[in-house]
Amino acid sequence: MGNFSNRIKLASKIWPILAERDLPHNLEGRGAIPGLGLLLQEAVSFEEIIKLTLLEDTQTDFGRAISPAEAATLLFSSSGWTRTRKLTIGFWDAAWAALKANPNDQVHVLYIGTGPYASLALPVAAAFPQEKLVVHAVDIHQESLDMLDRVLRHFDLEETFPTRLCADATQVDWHKHLTVKPKIVLVECMDRALLREPQAKIVENLNQQYGSDFLLVPGRVMVNVYLYGEDGRIMENFPFFFLDSSGVVGRGADYSGSEHTISKEFSWEDLEQGATERVHFSLETIVRVGPENILSDDENAITREVYLPALPSGTKKARISYRLGCEPRDVRVEAL
Repeated sequence: MGNFSNRIKLASKIWPILAERDLPHNLEGRGAIPGLGLLLQEAVSFEEIIKLTLLEDTQTDFGRAISPAEAATLLFSSSGWTRTRKLTIGFWDAAWAALKANPNDQVHVLYIGTGPYASLALPVAAAFPQEKLVVHAVDIHQESLDMLDRVLRHFDLEETFPTRLCADATQVDWHKHLTVKPKIVLVECMDRALLREPQAKIVENLNQQYGSDFLLVPGRVMVNVYLYGEDGRIMENFPFFFLDSSGVVGRGADYSGSEHTISKEFSWEDLEQGATERVHFSLETIVRVGPENILSDDENAITREVYLPALPSGTKKARISYRLGCEPRDVRVEAL
């Protein structure tokens, strides 16, 4: 058993995180997430994480699962602090919403892609009694789960995390491993525009087995398209598609679930500007973690724009298509 005083120390970390709900990302160097990282190193040091760098990403059929070292580094690098803070707050909000809706029930959480620290859930789980909140941890790398075992023992959270499952969440049969349907699913296995990583397929696999009746954190990932002129000005902003607990939803786009591909035609024939100049697109990602909790712009790597090749002068219509989870270089842009 772990030391209960360690659990109390970990639980206390949620309050400064919540207090920084609206903290600008350029001030985070002095914020709560770096402090959380220092505390978690009591169980598994960053030097031990560095030793995992020889382990590579795992390629699934629907995108790459980042290595244990890269997953852990998000806690210690300024590029990951905003997403860690906002997703932790999103999980806290979802846990409270589920408990308020079902005050007499135990809330079961499925946390996919924990990495070695399960940092998005740890301070929240430590603050709730185990009879109210249970977290089932899943990662594709056994090395991550082995380190997580040590973290959970150190902070007296083993009973709160009764499941530590090594599995590919894009394909696993959840009914074989979980006896209770989760009320909350926490999963952040994504890159910009739902490229590279398998977030979309993970959610689809859940939806096919459980329907959409669960709280997903983050709640919605939206991908839009910017049209830029030669001088860099934004000429138009088009909706493309989004991902929520119901799966991938095209906003005028064609989505093939069997092929896992999204495609849409974009037209700017009615724009007076850009009739003869070269134009290009970018993919914009907005992550709505919760109703008033949003990741956007350049706050972190997963919401930075993906710039696409320029189109020939005079083009007034084009099609963008790609397979979710593919590399950015594989996004197709065709002038029509």
